[in-house]
Amino acid sequence: MRRSNGRRAALTLLELIIASTLLTLLMTSVATLLRTARLAWQVQQEDAARMESAYGALRHVVRWVRQAESLVAASDASNNSGYLTIQLPNKERFAWRHDPSSAQLLFGKGTADQLLAEKIEGFTVETFRADGVTPTSDPDQVQCLRISIRVRLPGEKNRPHTVRSWVMMRAW
Repeated sequence: MRRSNGRRAALTLLELIIASTLLTLLMTSVATLLRTARLAWQVQQEDAARMESAYGALRHVVRWVRQAESLVAASDASNNSGYLTIQLPNKERFAWRHDPSSAQLLFGKGTADQLLAEKIEGFTVETFRADGVTPTSDPDQVQCLRISIRVRLPGEKNRPHTVRSWVMMRAW
């Protein structure tokens, strides 16, 4: 088919190259955007999993300490890889301990030998008298504890986050 000026109505090679280049740029931009969104989603999911692990471990410790009759042993407040042992009214003992080499928080009946949480950077136990202000290292005088668990979040350039809770032993 010819136009009235004598030229064919079709795409030239230059027009095809320009259209292909624009389409390639558009598809590359979309692929890059989708890849970035997927990576951001994965990092956010890992951050959320680590925080949930820390909160879950903290809830676990607090629940057991509330039932405790007495404190058997606790690490010094300055120890970032701490330990804690309590005794229940039925004389059972439960223990928690942080293993810095594997970044795990361990728990167990009598001895902390079972995995409670992974990727835990620190476990700190601070012991106080009943007023919640006066620190004490005497297990017989401990009525209140502040438990801290620290994790590193890869989505925030491995900046550590700490979750804390105060807990009173009920059976004092």
